[in-house]
Amino acid sequence: MEQRELWLWLRTNKRHRHELESKVITAQISQSKMGQIFGFILGLLGLGCGTFLA
Repeated sequence: MEQRELWLWLRTNKRHRHELESKVITAQISQSKMGQIFGFILGLLGLGCGTFLA
């Protein structure tokens, strides 16, 4: 009986870990996209300011 409980615990732990890793990966992808968007906006702002001052 103990071995069966151990295997059940291991399966649920593995499933939980995979769900957490999936959420972390999704959050990292979202954060990376936001960084690229903000970087693009800052680049355009810099070009605009440089053009205005020239």
